[in-house]
Amino acid sequence: MKKYLRVLVVAVLVLFLLVGCAKTAESEEILIAHLPKSIGGAWFTRMYVGFERYAADHENVSVVQIGASEGDAALQNAAIEDFITQAQGKKAGLAITYVSPEATEQTLKKAMDAGIVVIGNEAPAAVNVDYDIEAFDIPSWGASVADDMAEGMGGEGQYLIMVGKLSSAAHMAWAGALQSNLTEKYPNITLVQDPYPEGNYDQQASYEKMMELLKTYPDLKGVFCTSATDSAGIARAIDDSGVQDQTFFITFGTPDLYVDFLKSGATDIVTGWDPSMMGEAMVNMIVKILNGEEIKNGDDLGAFGFDSVIVEGKLVKGNTWQRITVENVDEILERDY
Repeated sequence: MKKYLRVLVVAVLVLFLLVGCAKTAESEEILIAHLPKSIGGAWFTRMYVGFERYAADHENVSVVQIGASEGDAALQNAAIEDFITQAQGKKAGLAITYVSPEATEQTLKKAMDAGIVVIGNEAPAAVNVDYDIEAFDIPSWGASVADDMAEGMGGEGQYLIMVGKLSSAAHMAWAGALQSNLTEKYPNITLVQDPYPEGNYDQQASYEKMMELLKTYPDLKGVFCTSATDSAGIARAIDDSGVQDQTFFITFGTPDLYVDFLKSGATDIVTGWDPSMMGEAMVNMIVKILNGEEIKNGDDLGAFGFDSVIVEGKLVKGNTWQRITVENVDEILERDY
């Protein structure tokens, strides 16, 4: 009997130690940096809301947004270097949306070598990351948005694609998915400019460029833009040119930024995802990894669109995307999308 009691006491002590260690791991201070392409735009301001929302619910997690107000890979590298210094001796993570994946690979390797967990976004082939997270399966999305574009254009005519930068892996992947589906399924729809024009994440510059493009291609029937910042300039150009009824415009973006354009007809569909949900999912991943957990197929990362993720090596994909139109934008805004 005494032998059994000794075994029981040892088992209870081990259990207490394990619980104590788990609580210590979960309560240890964690510092997480959000490094967007640029600070100040509506898309990345909204994304950071997800970081703040997570931190508000977890006392041991602190978040900070780092970087510059312009999309420049050299400035991203400088911000990473600064954060490596700031994170010394701390449990830390870095979430980056790339300007150019190739340009930041070596600096991110330095961050990982320093023990910082790195989660990438908009670079499915990134190497020096723990994971890259994307909102959805791009081929499936491309097929769906191509059908929307074809329907909006009446199955024929000229269309244009504008990207933020040609160096953006994700922008090129989205643009390519749309173009390949339109080429394959809708032979009477033709692209007017390749390589795609760049907006450079500059709303005013995109406005001016779009005004020129509308003059160059007066019969333009369809427009798609990969950049939420640039698309606001495009929508304004469509509005000011009075071609709302002629030009079917699809963009990535947030409903608050495009509600007026949807109602004026300058924008027809806002596609993509709520960037704050992406932000919250990224923080959740960093915390899980720092606590020794794996990211597995079917995991719920605590945010809409990321409640049953698909894991393919280092690539993590969400399971749905938004489709915002004039018919549902008010409802989506009311529920804070």
